[in-house]
Amino acid sequence: MRTACIMLALLALTGWARAQESGASAGDTVEALKTAYDEGTEAEQVAAIEAAVSVVDPAVVRGVAAGARSKSLAVRYAAIDALGRMDSKDALRELHSLYRNDPSLKKDTDLMAAVLKAIGRHGDKSSIDILADSPINNLTYETG
Repeated sequence: MRTACIMLALLALTGWARAQESGASAGDTVEALKTAYDEGTEAEQVAAIEAAVSVVDPAVVRGVAAGARSKSLAVRYAAIDALGRMDSKDALRELHSLYRNDPSLKKDTDLMAAVLKAIGRHGDKSSIDILADSPINNLTYETG
């Protein structure tokens, strides 16, 4: 069992290392994310998300967005931050979807602030409605 865990960790790190190489293919990056989510530790998941930021591809964006819905707060924060830094309309759409469809954001002001910051980082006009949405209901010191 211990050997299997070590092998899975090495496999995840190998995928992560491939994604780190310049010009990493979207397929390798998606596979590294999937492996990290399925078999990796929290730290490996965060590392895979960080490695995916520079690969602009809709499949990679979806893979990173899956981390934004993780049970682990560290993975969620990493994925939200990564989506905010990705130069992609798909990443912004995923953030909009997360804002609109994730009820846990209303309960966690720090997570809400992270999503709003990531959305604002894109500087896109399509985000105005979201950034101005329910300003009284969701406004806290952190999000304001």
